[in-house]
Amino acid sequence: MGCAIFVESDASAGTLEERALIKALDDGDPSTIDVLIVPSFDQSGRIGESFIDDDGAAIQNTVVIDRAAVRAGPRSYALAHELGHILLDMPGHPDDYGVDQSSSLMDADAADASVFGPRRLSLEDCERALRQSGPGAKTPLLQAWPLSELRAPVTSER
Repeated sequence: MGCAIFVESDASAGTLEERALIKALDDGDPSTIDVLIVPSFDQSGRIGESFIDDDGAAIQNTVVIDRAAVRAGPRSYALAHELGHILLDMPGHPDDYGVDQSSSLMDADAADASVFGPRRLSLEDCERALRQSGPGAKTPLLQAWPLSELRAPVTSER
């Protein structure tokens, strides 16, 4: 039997089992994302869960994935998808409410393991991540990173 998973009614709180596991390993730093790997979930289709920073949520900024997601190797973008929920502050999936976007990283039901599979973030997604989790956010998870050209260190001649 695997780790019990949340359903819509307890998504922000997680299950009792998830809360016990996550709280025992919580680093207490709201500006980090905790990632845990469990052997399996108790439902066969699920390979990852995320808990976003929602006011009053018992678990925040945490991703739980199972070994199936890890075993899938480079074909699996489960960790990136779950991190996307947190960085985009998006509890659901855009295709749950609109047009299916099978190439989107945040698509709920795409299973294409090819290069055309669900791996892409739109420019709007990137802008949203910066607004929701960037340096100006209530609890920043992303930091500015210099995008200038790296230079080789200067060495002295002997």
